[in-house]
Amino acid sequence: MRHPFVTELTRTVASSLGRFLAILGIAGLGVGFFAGLNMVGSTMRGAADALYDGTALYDIRLVSTLGFSDAQVDAVRGVEGVGQASGEYACDA
Repeated sequence: MRHPFVTELTRTVASSLGRFLAILGIAGLGVGFFAGLNMVGSTMRGAADALYDGTALYDIRLVSTLGFSDAQVDAVRGVEGVGQASGEYACDA
């Protein structure tokens, strides 16, 4: 003998099959969208890292309110692993 809840559930789904399939489709789209968003983060970080490495974009930007002297820029150039270091003057007005 089937449980009355299962019987009622089967009747309800059978009587409104279109609504049930629409809700099932919406839930499936939501799950697929969420899974895609979870996967794209690591892929985009990897692609950005490869692009930045290929274009020699800077990895670290040092900023000071008083500025850096030429000796300090030379000291940064001398650090192991630094390919290039340069100083610049900027003013926000």
